Amino acid sequence: MGPLPAIRDGPRETEGVRKQFNVWPGELGLDAWDVDRLIRLSRDLPVNDVPLDEIAEVDSDYWFRYGPIVPTVRRVVEHMRLTTEADLSYPIILASSGRVMDGMHSSDRSREFTGSLADH
Repeated sequence: MGPLPAIRDGPRETEGVRKQFNVWPGELGLDAWDVDRLIRLSRDLPVNDVPLDEIAEVDSDYWFRYGPIVPTVRRVVEHMRLTTEADLSYPIILASSGRVMDGMHSSDRSREFTGSLADH
């Protein structure tokens, strides 16, 4: 698959939200996606209900897996803050494989309200 087209039209839809990138291992190292761009490119895609229990990454070291980031108490607390502030008006963006491309903090915040994980 070739590179996605550049999109530079108008202001960020996520104005007021910290700039974010999603990283995942690729053929030549880590691939990174601009989350603002993911939101724009997925804007007109259908929104499907996916049970939160089917998001496998919730039982992984999702935020700390790649890079020299050690899950210190400070960093875990920062992710707790980001979860509390997650804007649930944005749908969680999943790759075709079901992997979270954006919305892990929203997933965690949604779980807070639904109590859908039996073992939390």
